[in-house]
Amino acid sequence: MHVVIGGAFAGKSAYVQQAYPKAQWVTPEEYPDQVKEKTIIVSGISSWLQAGGTEEKFWNWFSLIRKDLYPVLILQEMGQGLVPMDAEDRRVRDENGRIAQRAVKEAVKAEYVWHGLIECWKNISEENTYS
Repeated sequence: MHVVIGGAFAGKSAYVQQAYPKAQWVTPEEYPDQVKEKTIIVSGISSWLQAGGTEEKFWNWFSLIRKDLYPVLILQEMGQGLVPMDAEDRRVRDENGRIAQRAVKEAVKAEYVWHGLIECWKNISEENTYS
């Protein structure tokens, strides 16, 4: 798994689109069994969480992704250490943070995008990636 994380509108999607031009994009609302490409890009996670999704539901959905696919997760960094005043905003931030922690732990590659600049934080192996 490849994780790309960064702030809103930091350039994550553009970077992933360029890195994986043939990949199929999906959201956690879609059934991941309909994938035809080797690489699956999972986006829209923060919006899905705001609509009521949870970390548990996300990983249950993620487990349905075929093992022969290479998932790329686009995650939004939320809060930058600031705690939202609204309880629902805190829930979304916390759920997103727990998803990000597990994803980065399990990923073979993790990158942070800030103002279009990419910083590699983890790169275990390139042999499992598909373009």
